[in-house]
Amino acid sequence: MITSLLRRKVPLIVCAAAFVTLTGCTSAIPRIEGWEGDDHTGILALPSILEIVSAEPELLDPIIGFAPDESVLENDLQKRIEDKHPTYAVAAVLGSWFRTGETATAKARTEQIIARWGIRDGATRLDYGFEYTLNGEHVEAGWWSGMSDWTFPLLLTALAQETGDDEYAHLRDSMVENALKPVEEGGTLWNEDNGCWISEYAWSGMDRNQESHVLNGHQYALVAMGMIAASTDDSELAKVFQDCSANTVAKLPEFWGNDVWPSYMLHRRTINQPHYAVFEISLFEALARLSGDARYLEAIKERQDAFARTYPVTGVVSDEGSRLIFTQMAGPHPYLRDIYTAQLECSDGDTSESFELPGRGLRLEDSILNEATSLDLADTTCSIWSNNGKSTPTLISRNQRIQLASDGGATRLSYEFGMERNIEWEGKWAFTVSPLEIDSEENDGTRRTHQSAVQLNLEGLLPTTAESGALAQFGVQLTPSAAVNAQIRVISGETICQRNYPNLAGGASNLVLLSVAGFDDCAVDSINSIEVIFSRVGIDAPVTITGVEVFGFPDTEALRVHLEDSGAVIPGVS
Repeated sequence: MITSLLRRKVPLIVCAAAFVTLTGCTSAIPRIEGWEGDDHTGILALPSILEIVSAEPELLDPIIGFAPDESVLENDLQKRIEDKHPTYAVAAVLGSWFRTGETATAKARTEQIIARWGIRDGATRLDYGFEYTLNGEHVEAGWWSGMSDWTFPLLLTALAQETGDDEYAHLRDSMVENALKPVEEGGTLWNEDNGCWISEYAWSGMDRNQESHVLNGHQYALVAMGMIAASTDDSELAKVFQDCSANTVAKLPEFWGNDVWPSYMLHRRTINQPHYAVFEISLFEALARLSGDARYLEAIKERQDAFARTYPVTGVVSDEGSRLIFTQMAGPHPYLRDIYTAQLECSDGDTSESFELPGRGLRLEDSILNEATSLDLADTTCSIWSNNGKSTPTLISRNQRIQLASDGGATRLSYEFGMERNIEWEGKWAFTVSPLEIDSEENDGTRRTHQSAVQLNLEGLLPTTAESGALAQFGVQLTPSAAVNAQIRVISGETICQRNYPNLAGGASNLVLLSVAGFDDCAVDSINSIEVIFSRVGIDAPVTITGVEVFGFPDTEALRVHLEDSGAVIPGVS
């Protein structure tokens, strides 16, 4: 049955009875820009998971998108099961099943998971077999996650429906019953003012003040919950889905700490890595389809707008012709780029062209697309898609007008040295930082800092947004005699924003790229000072820093040319 289902399109029916109160069952949700095909209903009244997935593959896509390729899946799966890494194990089984249609293989692999975690022996959740550190807290093995504790019941539901074996449904019911409990009782839910929240990281003895509120983990589990409820006509579970969905929408504004780039989690707020922002978009697509709530479409557009501001496409017109420039090294995480392949679809109204930038690699030359084009750049817009393992790529930026490169290239910004700490000057532009150890506590109880720091007071204000509307990108370039850790603070009046960067390479010119998107809770219009803090934990050896320079990059072409001409390296990127 599954093979034939995956080859045809099952007609959509109105929403399931369980979801009548959620959507009203009166009309389709607004079309999400970039989707192809017919209008889509919010909730499906199809009798099985397999039929739902056949009709709406985008629902399962984000859940199985990181499942390994078939060529390596078996060995990888066995290791995940042995190590007790349930989220990846379940995704691998689901992904392989829906790619190949081999129900017998999926059943055998599911039995391995059941046996490894003792599900038939009374276990009702999939604990992790390794320790973890989150927000500085060390969590022993045995912690659990709503991601696997909802996707495994989804897998059991599909097996029960496909094989007719009611035992899988009974096991599913036991796991769902436990997952619906509060985290304090070994379940996955927190009951909050606006509804429930599904915890991605939970452990025995945890209290609600330790909840990290990781958005993508909550979304991931919520999609699985909604699919189970839709395919089983479970009205009580549908109410929980509605409750958690309402809380999701209510909390969305909290995930914009700096107003320009979304946060990964709320407790010890952390900015999103680009691929997690892509992941959230695909999960919002699934939640929009399941819930019929158009506010999820607004969340998608907010993230697409953030990508357009932060990852602009630059056009270059010269006597040698026209070129398009695009980079995955942008302000949020220049050294942790979107790991997926980026596809650009560009059009000037008459002609369309496609371009591709490979992900995953760390080579600098793989990080910037620089392609000739015949398009009329004055009228060109580009949409950007991220190939994140789904059956169709995820649209991350739609019809953004390209930014024409400026004539001046990179701008060297003038500054004066200001505040300094543990610095020995070797000349006008060179200084030594030593010793470089972690802060220590003295015998009298005071703290002694072994960090070194220097402040660069800019001449004039540095705007955080370019004239084109894209976020301004700038950088501090310095050459240490040995590897050294760097923390960067940007200062705007009394507002100070800080983040850590990877170790600077010793004996090389390092360009630390910055934009306001890379700092949590830092929505400022301009910057007047940059502070660089150096440390080198456990090593008491002097490091000389030379050639400290600050550059502004009005466009991506200016950054590309600067990297090519200067030979500078990006920390973390070879």
